[in-house]
Amino acid sequence: MKYNDYLLKLSKKVAARLQEIEAVYNFDFGDEYEIALCHLLSDILPKKFGVCKGFIVNEDSEIVGDDLIIYDKLGYPTLRSSIGESFDLKDQIPVEAVYAYIECKHTLNIESLHKAITQIKNAKRLLLTRDGIKYSGYDSQLDEKHSHFPYPLPKLRNQPFGMIFSRFTDKEITADYLNKLKLMGDETTPDLIVCGGSYIMTQTAVLGPDGFKASLFYNADDKFPLLAESTGVLSDAIGIVCLLNALSWLELDVMNFNSILNEGFWKTYD
Repeated sequence: MKYNDYLLKLSKKVAARLQEIEAVYNFDFGDEYEIALCHLLSDILPKKFGVCKGFIVNEDSEIVGDDLIIYDKLGYPTLRSSIGESFDLKDQIPVEAVYAYIECKHTLNIESLHKAITQIKNAKRLLLTRDGIKYSGYDSQLDEKHSHFPYPLPKLRNQPFGMIFSRFTDKEITADYLNKLKLMGDETTPDLIVCGGSYIMTQTAVLGPDGFKASLFYNADDKFPLLAESTGVLSDAIGIVCLLNALSWLELDVMNFNSILNEGFWKTYD
């Protein structure tokens, strides 16, 4: 019973909050579920983290995404109106300000799963174009005894975090189906998949009699796929705690305001 049953209480809070929001929005369409998750995460995350629907944009004006973004609300400007907090409006968040990108699905099925994976890979690919902040302790994480474990933490302190968060999971998505995907690859691979009411997927090493060892961030240096673990009604709560854990470790770099100023002084606008 860690922290007085924190996970169970969080799970009940998530379910109650989503039911409360559903009474207002109805979840017939994906956009409405995205708005509901914006409200939910805004309630739970520390106030330094902003939550919005929208797109990620880099210095060269490349744009990706179309779902939820968690960004540094205190350190970076957005172009969204500050009059009230409406999650209906989509914003554009600079790559330097993004902590995490989340693909939201009310009910996850095979088609939407693969589409969400592609969206996350595109988002992480753009985020990896920003200047990386190297983690100095990366190489010292594993000793000889634990050399076959996944790296607990990634190479970068501003490593992009990408996840899929669904409220429900279609019956066609089983643990066997998910594990046969052998979901792995380069650094754009999703870090976490929450199959609501059913499973959590993280990069996991099967250690035989020693059980399993999972990693918070996907690491391409480790040749382990994401594996599904049955988590039932605690799936949402475990997914949110994984997200909180990742956010608590990440650090962001500064936005390149000089390039914006240079353009402002030297470019002529009509």
